[in-house]
Formats: sequence, C-alpha cells, structure tokens
Amino acid sequence: MSNDDAISKQTSFRVTAGIFEAFFLISLGLLLSGCSTPNLNPGYQPEEHDAVIVLGLEGASGIRILKGWNAGQIWHSTPGFRNRPKVFPDDGFIVLRLDGTHGEQSYAVATVWLTNGNMVSAQWQMSCPTFPAVAGTVTYVGNLCINANWGNVTWSNRWDPRNAKQYMEKNYPGLAPQLHFRPFESRRQGFW
Repeated sequence: MSNDDAISKQTSFRVTAGIFEAFFLISLGLLLSGCSTPNLNPGYQPEEHDAVIVLGLEGASGIRILKGWNAGQIWHSTPGFRNRPKVFPDDGFIVLRLDGTHGEQSYAVATVWLTNGNMVSAQWQMSCPTFPAVAGTVTYVGNLCINANWGNVTWSNRWDPRNAKQYMEKNYPGLAPQLHFRPFESRRQGFW
C-alpha cells in the first residue's frame, strides 16, 4: 500500500467519523430537547385539533403526562405512545398543548418529580389523575397537590379556578377568555 493510499483511507475514515459524530450529536440534541417542555408560548392560539390544558402543581417540581383510554374506573396507557412530555410549572401552573382526545381517550399524570428531585411513577392499581383534552379548547383541570410523607406519596385535587383564571389573564391574555373548567377524574392505573 502506498503512502497516498494510506492517507486517503485515513482521511476517508476521519470524514466518515466526523459525519457520524455530527449525526450523533444532532440526534442526541433532538432527543434531549423532547425530554422536557416549558409552558406554551404566551401568544399561542390552539388549532382545531389541539387542546390546551392548564394544571396547577403543588408539592412537586414537574410531571410527565401519558395518553391512554378509560375503561370505566380503570385508565390504561396507550401502548407505544411516544410523546411523553416532562413539564415544569411556572408560577405554580403548567400550560401545555396536547393532541385532542376522542371518546374514551384521556391523559393521565403518570410520573411526578418531587421537590427533592426524586421521581415517583403511578403503579398498577394505584389511583392516578386523568383528564380528557377536548380539541379546540383551553381547560383548567385543577391543582394537583402532591404530599410526600415518609416514603408514602399521595395526590389530591385542589380546585382553584379563580387563581387559574388570574394566572391565565396575566400570562396568557389571548387564551384566558377561552378558559373552561373541568376537574381531574381519579381512575385506577391499569396495565401499561
């Protein structure tokens, strides 16, 4: 093998490795950017297939929402559902866009990040807060209150539509007039 052939193969390897590294870094950046979602842009207006959910959060630093369906008092997550946003509150509220649901479809708060950084996921047969996301609407579903005491984590729904309306008027004046009110529904977690 001549010296020119060796340099050509080495250069080819560097170019290929450089392309691979660039692809890897771009893919990693896109993957990580989908891991958490800030609140909506204040100027956002829902499209007809979108639903905007307003949720208060107390005693936790973030949540993850899963899509699924209701079977009576049991909630099942949709197999293969990939859009699992991790969202964080701003001034005590989370405002996020979700795809509208139909029929028995709904969303559930499936994972909670406690203020100490620990993560807790809903387990089979545990109660979890669920809600539909009606397309074309902006809906306050309640304040999810997390109580972590000696390793036991419970949740409750504190209903505070007045505070939610004030938050929306201050931070999302374009969406505030469209605000509807429908509280969480408690359902037991079915099989994933």
